[in-house]
Amino acid sequence: MRSISPTQTITDYFKEASICCPVYIKWAEGVLKIGRKVVVGPFSTISARDNIVIGDGTNIAPGVCIIDHDHNLKKMRLIKEIGKTAPIKIGKYCWIGANAVILKGVTLGDGCVVGAGSVVTKSFPEKSIIAGNPAKLLRMRV
Repeated sequence: MRSISPTQTITDYFKEASICCPVYIKWAEGVLKIGRKVVVGPFSTISARDNIVIGDGTNIAPGVCIIDHDHNLKKMRLIKEIGKTAPIKIGKYCWIGANAVILKGVTLGDGCVVGAGSVVTKSFPEKSIIAGNPAKLLRMRV
């Protein structure tokens, strides 16, 4: 797994991943680590202000948002100001369903499945099958 820095080009970095354009990827202040054979579906957003790690073989369906920060709502005139940040770690061979949202501070263990449209606000162990808003454990994979 390699780190991508803001000075690298996307095409240089993603030689071992499949990125279905258009995809919005921003890592201006953070670190983004993408494993081998990761698939990112079209219309997905990955925004790293802290640290986002996506493990080998993970499949990210269309429209997924992975965002490791929120906005400072105390200063209403400056809504663009970044608030709290916390790293996100997505394990190896996870499957993230269409239009799911993964928020700051989440760790998903290896082999997790996230149902389409889920909002993941907390961490889950490996082989968890989760869904809902907020996401809840449905069962464990065997």
